[in-house]
Amino acid sequence: MDLKNNDALMELLAAQYVLGTLRGGARRRFETLVRDDPVLQEKTRRWQAHFAPLLELVPAVTPPPRVWSGIIARLPAFAGTSKARPRLLDSLAFWRGFAAFASVVAVIALGVAFGPFSPKGGQPAQGELLATFSAPNTKAPLAVLLMPAGSDRVMLQVVAPDLSIPKDKSLQLWLVSPGSDVMVSAGVVPELDAKGLAQLSVADANALRHAKTLGLSEEPLGGSSKPTQALGFASWTDAPI
Repeated sequence: MDLKNNDALMELLAAQYVLGTLRGGARRRFETLVRDDPVLQEKTRRWQAHFAPLLELVPAVTPPPRVWSGIIARLPAFAGTSKARPRLLDSLAFWRGFAAFASVVAVIALGVAFGPFSPKGGQPAQGELLATFSAPNTKAPLAVLLMPAGSDRVMLQVVAPDLSIPKDKSLQLWLVSPGSDVMVSAGVVPELDAKGLAQLSVADANALRHAKTLGLSEEPLGGSSKPTQALGFASWTDAPI
């Protein structure tokens, strides 16, 4: 496999490898290639660093007993050691990691959840940006915001299980530009779908992309001219592509 002249494919394979979705022979071939390719090694390291902050987005999950039984049923070779194995699979660390992996996949799926995104007005594509809103006091993650490259639309995924927006309220996105301390509205978030997802178009995509601080608040239905009930704050993180 000659990847040296296909940077996009290298990025895709590195991301899939880190996520664990590159499997079987393809994964083994990638591992062989990455050992001798410094460029591929660097791309893999950047994807690992990019996904690492998302590991805390999802709380620990306690699996139902049928999970282990199902694994044993599909892996007959483990049948003789089934009494020893459940201690590992039932551990909190194992399932926390599994849940975190699922959250990473969900965040990446934001990029395709609403179909293709194209640059506005033919402007040059810029890097994809990701931000995680955290509560001011507890620092608990509340929502993830994704801004695709060159787009005037952003996607919001609520990740806090207890964040519920009343019917007579709206989520509103705010920004603080460099050199300013004033929060200005970046747009009112439409009603979230059943999965806590929403997308919105922003009037000034350039200002949002270069904001030094982002804010998320709960406002009267339809939004407000200034934030009245702040929920969390965030700053952008550059995606590795």
